[in-house]
Amino acid sequence: LLVISGITTLLIAANRKEKEHVCKDILIGIKGNEGKFYVEKEDVLKLMERTAKGSLLQKNVTSVNLKNLEDGLKTNPWIKNAELYFDSKDDLHVFVEEREPIARVFTIAGNSFYMDSSGATMPLLDKMSIRVPVVTGFTSARKFNAADSALLQQTKQVVQFIFNNEFWNAQVGQIDITTDRKFELIPVIGDHIIKLGDGENVEEKLNNLYEFYKQVMSKVGFNKYAALDVE
Repeated sequence: LLVISGITTLLIAANRKEKEHVCKDILIGIKGNEGKFYVEKEDVLKLMERTAKGSLLQKNVTSVNLKNLEDGLKTNPWIKNAELYFDSKDDLHVFVEEREPIARVFTIAGNSFYMDSSGATMPLLDKMSIRVPVVTGFTSARKFNAADSALLQQTKQVVQFIFNNEFWNAQVGQIDITTDRKFELIPVIGDHIIKLGDGENVEEKLNNLYEFYKQVMSKVGFNKYAALDVE
């Protein structure tokens, strides 16, 4: 009777433990830009542990709030999206998508940050410097008004076109925002300044300038004019 009772107790305990489904492993995947990773796996793990207030390993699967962990990961300004799920083996899969910087922005006060295609801002990284178009003269306001928001939108439009265009990405060395909130482009080749005007119709303006480059500048030289106004 004692032997049977002991075996029964062990079976019940083993069955209960099996039903608990604890987190057995954490598998982290990061989607970076062309193999460049701005967020390390260790950073992701530490951020999750901070959100969960402790280690997730051996923690009951039903007690793990995946939505809170996802929201916690998104507090990192370099993380665009995060998805978490448990598989049938009780392993926690973590998929993180990074933001892709398209410009480095310098404010009037001299502060600097990166900007992605959605207009989101990311702090500088200690471990690397990223080669992207440089924008100078951006507002230093911490809280944007309507004019600041419009400037951010126009900056995004200008940078997006230049970043995605092979010729202009190579030709434009700097994008300067003037005191009257107009855009001036400083080219790599030539001593002229390109007066772009506002951030509207960027593609049309620069396509016209490209034709001028081909038909006129190629004949008279890239240093003949001090400024080219396509506003």
